[in-house]
Amino acid sequence: MRLRQTVLVVEDMEPLAAAFCGILGTQVSFRDPHIAEFGAENVMLPVGDTFLELITPLHDDSAAARYLRRNGDGGYMALVQVDDVEAARRRVTEVGMRTIYESRRETMRGFHIHPKDVGGAILALDEAHPPESWAFAGPWEGVEQTGAVSEITAIELAVPEPDVTAANWETALGRARTVVGGTVIALDRGEVRFVRGTHDSIVTVDLAAPRPAEVLTAAEAHGAEVDHDRFALAGVHFRVRTP
Repeated sequence: MRLRQTVLVVEDMEPLAAAFCGILGTQVSFRDPHIAEFGAENVMLPVGDTFLELITPLHDDSAAARYLRRNGDGGYMALVQVDDVEAARRRVTEVGMRTIYESRRETMRGFHIHPKDVGGAILALDEAHPPESWAFAGPWEGVEQTGAVSEITAIELAVPEPDVTAANWETALGRARTVVGGTVIALDRGEVRFVRGTHDSIVTVDLAAPRPAEVLTAAEAHGAEVDHDRFALAGVHFRVRTP
């Protein structure tokens, strides 16, 4: 089980995509036409073999547009890769969690859990075959990356009641918190943290960066606010850490 993809909702996608490409040392790998059924369009950015997705609404009555009206740009969704999606489905349905979307592609199967049943963000659980693939990102394997950033390693969710939301995610993921009653859930690769906030959102994304100074310099050059080990862009703080 690993954190594989993080999704941000943004008002102005194209300039932010260009900025993220310059900062993370990557390129757009795909624009998924399936996203139109959610009233949005997107870009997929590979970060090693994990992914940052930016979406922007196509019309005012989409879920993405409603999120923007409430919160502005910010972290919206997390996709966790699982080994057995049917076992994951049984686990969440047995405790009464609702699914709001099912994805079936040739090499992937998964579902989204209703955000009110977990809190913090939309949580998607997806199984990929082969496991190293990720069809949502299109032909990402051929994208040239500089290696300045090698992986998305964690997300931090701001929620009104961190302990309650952490318990919900613990149930949905089938993973115990690292401290009983605590607010960190470790996956096989990656982790999910919970902090107190006024509204549900992914507020921090951790990046593994073999060359952190290079990333922070690039972030400043692209207009991001830089502070010590992190930069802020699209309503989210990106913490840059040496692997």
